[in-house]
Amino acid sequence: MYCNNNQKLPLLYALLLLIGSCAQPTMPTGGAKDSTPPRLKRLSLPDSTKNIRLKQLELWFDEYITLADAAKEITISPQIPYPLLTVAKNKKIILKIPSDTLLEANTTYKIHFGTAIRDINEGNILPNLSYTFSTGSYFDSLKLEGSVSAAATGLPDSESVYIALYNATENDSCILKKKPLYFTKTHAGGKFQLDALPAKAFKLYAIKEVNGNGTYENTNEMIAFADSAVYPSIAPTTINLRIFTEAIDSSLKNIDNQQKNEGKLGRRNTTPSKVKETYTVNIDTPGISKRTFDLNKKIALTYNTAIKIVPQKMQLGYDSNGVFVNSPIEYEYSTIDSTHKKLTLTNRLIENKVYTLKLSSGFATDSAGEALPPAKYRFKTLQATDYGTLKIRLKPVRHVPEAILWVCKDQDTVYYKSVTDAEVELKSLLPGKYYVKIIYDKNRNGKWDTGRLLEHVQPELVTPYQDAVNVKAGWEQVINF
Repeated sequence: MYCNNNQKLPLLYALLLLIGSCAQPTMPTGGAKDSTPPRLKRLSLPDSTKNIRLKQLELWFDEYITLADAAKEITISPQIPYPLLTVAKNKKIILKIPSDTLLEANTTYKIHFGTAIRDINEGNILPNLSYTFSTGSYFDSLKLEGSVSAAATGLPDSESVYIALYNATENDSCILKKKPLYFTKTHAGGKFQLDALPAKAFKLYAIKEVNGNGTYENTNEMIAFADSAVYPSIAPTTINLRIFTEAIDSSLKNIDNQQKNEGKLGRRNTTPSKVKETYTVNIDTPGISKRTFDLNKKIALTYNTAIKIVPQKMQLGYDSNGVFVNSPIEYEYSTIDSTHKKLTLTNRLIENKVYTLKLSSGFATDSAGEALPPAKYRFKTLQATDYGTLKIRLKPVRHVPEAILWVCKDQDTVYYKSVTDAEVELKSLLPGKYYVKIIYDKNRNGKWDTGRLLEHVQPELVTPYQDAVNVKAGWEQVINF
């Protein structure tokens, strides 16, 4: 079939349009997000090499990588006086030891990369990568295992804690001055393990660090220590460390604060300005139809200044079938600290009653004779069925005179007495979780005492019941401790 040039042109345009539509660029549909960490492909020197003083190590990976917080995450143990030098370049890491003279003879070294190695696109972390070498003809293969618990509760410490080993010849002040030879961090449940250790004696510590410098600062950090030197072995026994906060001498702290304040005041007029008198009452007034006030508590008024009480201008009573029954005010006045005073009403409250506390004008005055503002509070007390009972049966053992039974809910202590009976029954407990523990009051001063590092004094032992006890309203809960 014959076509002239005029007939060919429309066909040519149609063909070009078809090709153009087929080649039209579109947005890629994408794929699954990369969640795979980088994979180590090759080392410049095989892992677990003996008889070498390592100067440089190169590591190649299967993708482009970067290093995050390398100075903190990439470490060597036993530690050397100067930091490792590391750099990431494309798919390779170059690690250098400043000088091989820093390495001890016949010693096993382990380089930990922590969470530093990540792929450059998604930031996927390659965890737990390590490299081991020895400057001698053998590898140290002994271990230490243990756990860290909070001394004040006896429960495992769930936060990350720094475990440190020093030569046994060091004194306890070493942890204040320099970094340890060997170290690790605790895992779930406060457990830890140190491996590749030599057959020698060590001092063992645990620090809950704040500043991350590998040493202990007793102003704001927690510490634990083993009573005596520890010895690594092939099958080590578990060592329990009880971490505590050292007590700060309050007298020294007050002197320090006074000096700071004097320095700030200089020669300015130091006459204190008049403080506006205020007070708070521990009563929840909204929802009068609900039972909210705990019968175990006392009504307390807390003031921010010294005051003079006029009991006749305070009224407390409850509604009984439309008749107001007055309760004569009984109270105690005490000092909380140098700035706050507390008035506690010691009246015994009746269950399931709507009470009214009326504070009339002039019920309290300050040192200048000015009256505090009047107020009125209405609240409803709980009843017996709102409470539960906890019965604690103590395992019969020989009498331990320093044992104290301690029961608390949240931060509140509900029972704290020496153990004299095989069974203790606690009634009128608000529903919730309660923690039961025994304190071994070694010095018999009636309270739990923390430890002191430099005096080598451990905190007093606290043994907790296995779990929190869930007390329910209207129920009796029995535990065998």
